[in-house]
Amino acid sequence: MTTRRKSANPRPLAWLAAASALAAAATPAQAQAAHPAAPAITGDWLVPPGSEIVRIGPCAGRADLLCGAISWLKRPNTKQGLPKTDVSNPDPALRARPLIGLTILQDFRPEPGGRYRGRFNSSGKTIDAWINVREDGTLNFKGCVLMVCGEQIWTRPSSSPTAGA
Repeated sequence: MTTRRKSANPRPLAWLAAASALAAAATPAQAQAAHPAAPAITGDWLVPPGSEIVRIGPCAGRADLLCGAISWLKRPNTKQGLPKTDVSNPDPALRARPLIGLTILQDFRPEPGGRYRGRFNSSGKTIDAWINVREDGTLNFKGCVLMVCGEQIWTRPSSSPTAGA
């Protein structure tokens, strides 16, 4: 029997920062050519509670797949004024990577029904994940570890946010 639960903590998706950097390398024209239905899913998505934006687009070097990287953080710097990094990564060699530009959605492939399946990377841990645009224009993100799943609804940013706003 599969156990499902909605994520009560909106912060577990902070790992999405990694996805923005990789997606930023591709152009919208490439995304449209590789994924005829992709324009609805590509672009910027505000992750609840509004503390980060993930940019989804073609993966670098793999225009047939979609990736997502963190492109904006509400609080991009530490208390010391330095850019936030992947400090929770279990690999010490990766802890100095900036969160902005970090790819967190990896290798999403289209499936029937407009859904995409790939991997989500959070602090060095990778889980299976699915994304799809819902009828209301929001994005449904679902991630599962073993038989425990969590979901979040992402929205399009209403404007270009400014850091620290």
